[in-house]
Amino acid sequence: MEEEPTEFGDHPPGGSDDMITFSSSEEEDVPMDLPIRIARSNAVQYIAETQATAGMLIDSSSDEEDPPKWGGSRPGKAPNKSRDFARARAILYKQYFSGEDSIYNEVDFERRFRMPRAVFMKVKEAVIGEGPFKHHLDGRGKPGIDPVVRLTACLRRMACGTSSDFPDEKFEISESVMSRDCPILCRIVKEKLGQYLNTPPTEEIKTQVQLVNAARGFPGMFASWDCKHFPWEMCPTALHGQHKSGAKPSPSLVLEAIADPHLYIWYHHFGEPGSLNDINQLDKSSIVTSILDGSFDLHTQPYRINNAERDYLYFLVDGIYPPWAIFIDTIANPQDDKEKHFAAVQEGNRKDIERAFGVIVKQWQILQRPIRQWYLDDIKSTMDFCIILHNMVVEHHRNDYTINEWVRNVLNIYGLQNNPAQLTLFGTNQGGLPDPAAAGPGAIELRANRLCSVYDNVMRHRSLKDDLVEHNWNLKIAKDG
Repeated sequence: MEEEPTEFGDHPPGGSDDMITFSSSEEEDVPMDLPIRIARSNAVQYIAETQATAGMLIDSSSDEEDPPKWGGSRPGKAPNKSRDFARARAILYKQYFSGEDSIYNEVDFERRFRMPRAVFMKVKEAVIGEGPFKHHLDGRGKPGIDPVVRLTACLRRMACGTSSDFPDEKFEISESVMSRDCPILCRIVKEKLGQYLNTPPTEEIKTQVQLVNAARGFPGMFASWDCKHFPWEMCPTALHGQHKSGAKPSPSLVLEAIADPHLYIWYHHFGEPGSLNDINQLDKSSIVTSILDGSFDLHTQPYRINNAERDYLYFLVDGIYPPWAIFIDTIANPQDDKEKHFAAVQEGNRKDIERAFGVIVKQWQILQRPIRQWYLDDIKSTMDFCIILHNMVVEHHRNDYTINEWVRNVLNIYGLQNNPAQLTLFGTNQGGLPDPAAAGPGAIELRANRLCSVYDNVMRHRSLKDDLVEHNWNLKIAKDG
């Protein structure tokens, strides 16, 4: 008897040739649970087929995710740009490093590199061979970026304050490489040329700087002391509150520094949030710490002002600083000609630190624009880099601290060229403070207590300020004749 297909067709849905079929004539002999067994069999087969398909997909995806054995570009990634490193090197050397045949002279070199050639050569000697600043071959066995080209590109970016992709067209260096190499350069310069950063002056330099300041009317003065805020564009939102102040609506970081008349920055402290004013900054200052622990010794040979003898250095500051004996501020409301003259002279000489801030920002314009780095360590390294190179340039131009023609002109202005007795500053060194390097517990604490009793003294502050008022008035009378 011919079998007729069931309502499922020739085979049950999803089934195979081995699946069970039945005819209508045998319907009465079909077990009651046959439909359940058919559904169960179809489900098992569907699951098996699904698992097999999924396994194939997993195997293929895992093969795609495995990195290429020998490196190189991956599918879907843009190919590397064909950069000509040899051409970039040839152009740079022709422009600046071909001796007398160079296209640009020494004036052009200093204007574009922000430093004389002699300073650049010192930086080059310290950097070449460190980190990425060395000769290497790329993946094709060809010479990579020349280290001098890489160094020049980093310096040019720091000097101009441009984005990381700026040097690509001229120096054939990609944006990612520049973003990586500039922080590395800052750390290498700080490590190799750290003697230009937070280094105490020698006794000879103290004497020479004081002679310069004595000619300006401030015997015993060493430097000017002040703070400057730098806007931080990439400050995390969660930190905006502590990095803003009423006068500075945008987040900022504070630089505290001292600079002498030649604009050499001897000490600095950077990285505190912008909500701190100069008083709060002073409480956390590493400069004060250096004074207390003895690494920056303010004791000097005795000098005389208005017939009073003193043996410690002091600094010119603005009106917000506390009345310490080492701080001399202006007179906010002068009452007579003496006080008016002193206020004008003090405010003029205190501009040394303001000038130093202005020079370093103009010299390294990466500081003039809002800071675009995320991490505080990288920002501090950038600031240290700029200060180190600034000090190297100042040292190169001043040719050591001497009473040069400029100082003699100052003496002529004040009418002191024929009266050297008024510039007799130094006598015998009387000492009197415990040695900060002395062994034994409590030596540093003893020194700090002694220093606080001397420097944090309102009466000493007022006495020194009154003597300076009289001293500068006498200089004015001597000049006027």
